[in-house]
Amino acid sequence: MGKTRYMARDRWRPIYRYPYNDDFVYCVSSIAAIGASTVVYFALYDAVRSLVAWFWILEAILVASGLVAGFSVARHLFFVTPQVRRRNAITWAACAGLHFPGLYLGLSRGLPAIDIYLLAGAALCAIAYTTAGNALYKTGWIRLYTDGVIIGKLVLKYADFVYTEFACGRPYQDHVPEQGKGKPIVVLTPINYEYVEKNFGVTHYYCFIITRDTTYVAQSLTKRSDFVANVRNAWSCYDWDRRQKVTRESREGKAT
Repeated sequence: MGKTRYMARDRWRPIYRYPYNDDFVYCVSSIAAIGASTVVYFALYDAVRSLVAWFWILEAILVASGLVAGFSVARHLFFVTPQVRRRNAITWAACAGLHFPGLYLGLSRGLPAIDIYLLAGAALCAIAYTTAGNALYKTGWIRLYTDGVIIGKLVLKYADFVYTEFACGRPYQDHVPEQGKGKPIVVLTPINYEYVEKNFGVTHYYCFIITRDTTYVAQSLTKRSDFVANVRNAWSCYDWDRRQKVTRESREGKAT
C-alpha cells in the first residue's frame, strides 16, 4: 500500500479511509449548502441589507439550486438510490434555506446585540449546523492499516483472515467463496449491487473477509474496486510475508 501504519500506533491516521453509509452524502451536501449560503450572503451583503426583495430572490435561488445540486451530486458523484437522491436534495435545500435567513436575521438587522432577531437567526443557523454535524457523526468509516482493517467498530487483523475476495453485480449469497461457505455471514455495511440508468448500468463491488468462524461482507460508499482491491492486496502482502517468514524459520531450524 506504500505506507506503513499500524492500528495501535496510528489509530487516527489510516492508510486509506472510506465512508460506507449514506450519511456521508448528507454531510457533504449540508456543508456545501452552508458554504454556498455564506458566500452568497457576504458577496451580496450590501444588496441584501438595502433591499428586502433581494433577500427573497436569493433565498428562492438558494433553495431551488439546492434541490438541483443535491439531487445531481447524489446521482453523479455517489451513484446512490433514488430515495437517497431525493433526501439529499431536500437536505441541501433545507440547510441553504435555513442558514441564509439565519445570517440575515443575525447579522443584517443592525439591532442591539441580543434581541429576538438575533436569537431567531442563531436558531436557524444552529439547525443547519446540527444537520451537518449529525450526518458527520453518523457516517460510518472503513479504515485500512498495515496490520488490519477497522469497519465501524469492528477490528479485523490480517492475521485472523483465512481468505478475502471481492465480487460484484449479483447478491453476495451467490458469490460466497468456498472458504466462507457454512459459516455465519455478517453484513457490516449497506450493500448495493448495481446502479441503473436508462441506457447503461454500473455494477458495484463488495468484499468478503473470511475468518476462522465468520464470513463478513462489506462495501464502501463509492462501491468502486479501490476499497476491495486494497483489502485483497494488503492481506495478500501480509500472508506472503508470513509464509516467507515461516519458510525462513523452517530452513534455519533444519540448518541447526
